[in-house]
Parts: sequence; structure tokens; C-alpha cells
Amino acid sequence: ANQKECISRMLKDKGIQVELSPAAEDYIVENGYDPVYGARPLKRFLQKYVETLSAKIILGDQVKGGDTIYIDTVNGELSASVRHGQ
Repeated sequence: ANQKECISRMLKDKGIQVELSPAAEDYIVENGYDPVYGARPLKRFLQKYVETLSAKIILGDQVKGGDTIYIDTVNGELSASVRHGQ
């Protein structure tokens, strides 16, 4: 299985969600979208940044079921933190 499938499976199995702040969504669109190539660069950008940030938190065992990985921008870059569930 590829990295994306592994991460998706880990998230689903652990009951973990990923949420993007409005600022992170804007950052991703501004930096990942290319009108010439369409959504292809956007997909690569998401894989490179959002999936990698999420994977580091999961592999670092910083989340548990019911938690949310929150992607936001900090100092002009994407950053991930954990919002703990109930």
C-alpha cells in the first residue's frame, strides 16, 4: 500500500480527524494550485505537507482516538497541532 493509503487507514482505525484552518486552506490553494496544470500540483502539495505533518504526529504517538490533527499556518508556514477529543 502506498503512503496515502497507510495514513488514511491509520486515521480511520484510530478515529482521528484532520482539520484545516481557513488560513491553512488559503495557504494550500495559494502555494499548491497551478492554473496551467490544474489540481495535480495541489495533490502533490497536500501529500508533501499535510500528509507529512499528520504522519509525524501519528508516528510520534501524540494522538489518540477522538483527537483532531489541526493544520494551521504559523510564521507563514503550515504547522500541525493536536486538539484532544473528549
